Amino acid sequence: MFDDSIFTVGRPSEAILDMIQEGLDHINAYLTDLAARSGQPPQQIIDRFLKKHTRLNPTNDWNSYSKYFTQHTEQELVCLWKTGEFAGSIDSTPSATVCKKCYELFKKRYPDTWQGILAKFEESVQYTEMGKTFGHWQQLFNRSVKQFTQLFAALLKAHSIEAAFVMAGGIVNQDASLGYVYTTPGAEDFFMQRCRADDNAIIGHFKAHIYNQLSLTCVTEVLHTNKSDIKGKGKGKETDRGQDVVDLTSDYDGPVPDNGSDEREDHNLVKKLLSALVESHGQTWADGKLFPWKQLPQKLGQHALICVNWPNAVLFPGQECLSHTKPKGISDLTIPECLQVIAVLRDSGPHKLHFKLDPNSKSDLLASKRPVIIGAPPLHDSESLKVKRIFYNGKVDYEGLAWLLN
Repeated sequence: MFDDSIFTVGRPSEAILDMIQEGLDHINAYLTDLAARSGQPPQQIIDRFLKKHTRLNPTNDWNSYSKYFTQHTEQELVCLWKTGEFAGSIDSTPSATVCKKCYELFKKRYPDTWQGILAKFEESVQYTEMGKTFGHWQQLFNRSVKQFTQLFAALLKAHSIEAAFVMAGGIVNQDASLGYVYTTPGAEDFFMQRCRADDNAIIGHFKAHIYNQLSLTCVTEVLHTNKSDIKGKGKGKETDRGQDVVDLTSDYDGPVPDNGSDEREDHNLVKKLLSALVESHGQTWADGKLFPWKQLPQKLGQHALICVNWPNAVLFPGQECLSHTKPKGISDLTIPECLQVIAVLRDSGPHKLHFKLDPNSKSDLLASKRPVIIGAPPLHDSESLKVKRIFYNGKVDYEGLAWLLN
């Protein structure tokens, strides 16, 4: 790009440094203006410039491949062995020469995408850093902080987006020192003014929240794991509080325990809205304190009701959540799933979640010839080509309407 003979060697003078600084100021001003007009982050524009106008590679592909080779040694050696250039044992430790041959073969195997493969591999490493030492976690945390701060700084320059965020480690006995607060200039003193907390205090509050959630999750898992033992030993007996020991995951049996449920306010709102749909058809079987979530397909069939447009990305009534050893009914719904159900229940468009009364089809519903729950049409980019359906007998198929057009 440049002729090396025109460059001078040695320490630059003050005049040269001033000239360079003035030029850099012009570049920075133009880069900021270009980012604002193009809508692209400044770093992305710089990367594009480096790839197009310099002879330097901003990333060291050999180092990236070395990491890739370490994790895929057997695969790479097999490919090299097929070419006849490697006669050693695949289980042996490869030399630097063998690694270099694998690198050249890797570039030939993927002539157009090999750099992209290595780039994606580098990104994936950040999500597989399990079992590392505290030093590794500290480096990963600092690297993540740097990436986020650069991202928000770019958004501020390009779109005048102000931001504030808090980051902290989530391992109680290890990540005590991992915490960071960032605010853009327009959001300075946000936590002090709105939360009455400085940076150290807000990190402390955030860590307390994280650790509390982790503790509650652990307690919940332990209680549900040991629940069968508790039921076997205490069923039919009185506890110290004077209540029967019952299955907290059941939708029907036993008294309602105090503070023993995993339900949140969003769960209660979903139950309230679904019960209102049932009542709108003159039926009262969903009015009780315990909503029949697990038996909803059977209840719908028995009362000639059909649920239409259930969100595809949400756990269907009557189905078990795979992340739990024992289903917990409506409490299995996550917060995003509850929000989706609430949104489609309150929707006024053609894909609104609703119940349809069809007495003439009751026999077909009970015989599982017609579905009792019909999912919403999948989006054009969904993996499912047709609508998911659930029948009275619990059978599931994907033979409904086709997906929505783009």
